[in-house]
Amino acid sequence: RSLKFLLLLVGPIALFLAFFAHPLLYFWLGARFSAEGTLVLQILAVGALANSLAFVPYNLLQAVGKPDLTAKFHLFELPIHIALAWFLVTRLGLPGAALAWTFRVSLDFLLLIWAACWVTRTSPRLLAIRDLGRSIGTLGILAIGFTVVWALTHTLITSAFFTMVLSGGFLLAAWHYVLTMEEKWQIRLWVKTAR
Repeated sequence: RSLKFLLLLVGPIALFLAFFAHPLLYFWLGARFSAEGTLVLQILAVGALANSLAFVPYNLLQAVGKPDLTAKFHLFELPIHIALAWFLVTRLGLPGAALAWTFRVSLDFLLLIWAACWVTRTSPRLLAIRDLGRSIGTLGILAIGFTVVWALTHTLITSAFFTMVLSGGFLLAAWHYVLTMEEKWQIRLWVKTAR
């Protein structure tokens, strides 16, 4: 459930950053930085999503008394990351550094998920089908929508309008298709107590 909520909260932000990195950097830092930083931001957006998801299995392993697994994973990843970072940075520069980091945090997430499923005796397939499948599907549809907006619109106002429409559609789809009745009830209760 935590992974599902993180996907629904962080996933759209990562997609937005990946698809609209260039105009965001252009208006924030100027044309020169946006030309060189767009690809880096796009890659880091994917890595940030993987890294945020990794906190769930990481904390689970800490809570059940298996911190040695996370330490072993980090030791395993270290030489891979150093070699990959050296290789990619020398050939691609900053995008290479972003790719190396994104690869490392994605590998870390996969290892942590595997370990969490092993420790709790949860089937990774069951986890993917029950809690993550619909979230990933909904994010995939949002990504397709962003792709269409990015490819067909040529003005910032039009892009912003269709992005807001797609975001509203994503929220509706997540509410009706992804969240269970219990989760909807908990969200309503949280909103009432937050007032």
